[in-house]
Amino acid sequence: MNPSKFDELTKELAKSTSRRHALRTILTASIGGVVGLGAIRSVFGNRVKCSGGPSNSDCAHWCAAVFGPDTPAAGQCTSDAAHNRGACCQCGAVDPASICCVRDSNGFCVGGTVVAGCFCDSTQCQTCDTSAGTCVGCPPGQTCQNGQCSGCDNPGVCGTYTNCQGNQTCFCGTTSEGGSICFQDDLCSNLQTCNTSADCPAGRVCLTNDCCGVSVCIATCGADAPAARRALTGTGPTATHR
Repeated sequence: MNPSKFDELTKELAKSTSRRHALRTILTASIGGVVGLGAIRSVFGNRVKCSGGPSNSDCAHWCAAVFGPDTPAAGQCTSDAAHNRGACCQCGAVDPASICCVRDSNGFCVGGTVVAGCFCDSTQCQTCDTSAGTCVGCPPGQTCQNGQCSGCDNPGVCGTYTNCQGNQTCFCGTTSEGGSICFQDDLCSNLQTCNTSADCPAGRVCLTNDCCGVSVCIATCGADAPAARRALTGTGPTATHR
């Protein structure tokens, strides 16, 4: 065995947490002499997910915080972690309160219900439905814009727009993504054309079926407006005519 391979072996042995792990490491090293240490993980199915992650002790505390102290689910979680698998190996870096799962009356996760991704992505407007243990997005008719669900109940087209929250210059329309949005009326000549909201600057979405004749990047308003834009006033013919 060359010196670099020996160094890798000693590092693995230093990390071993049990006699079984040490024996597995030695056996793996012998396999490594044939297939190379770089291929060891593929030989064993890449099952050592906790390597470099939470220790057994850390996982025991994490499992208790997620599933409840002295519960069968916490015990299973801790046992799985000792075998380099399970919830702690996959989600141990996530704060227990952020784990998405079905939660019992005490607020702990029910065993086997942690979502595949461990938590819900708030930047995509996802929240956890703790009764079903699933991540849910924006309600029907709304879209996620900059981490916030936005939309209105009655999106119109040119000639049929209705006001949002009684604001006479704020109207309910449809975005290029199919969601509804409260948009600030503006002059068509001031607006950038677009195909999707990704074409628009921050704080703006791509409005379709407007009175400009083409889809345009429009500022949001009312409940959909970023705080910095809620003072916007002024009128224009985006919602009425060119």
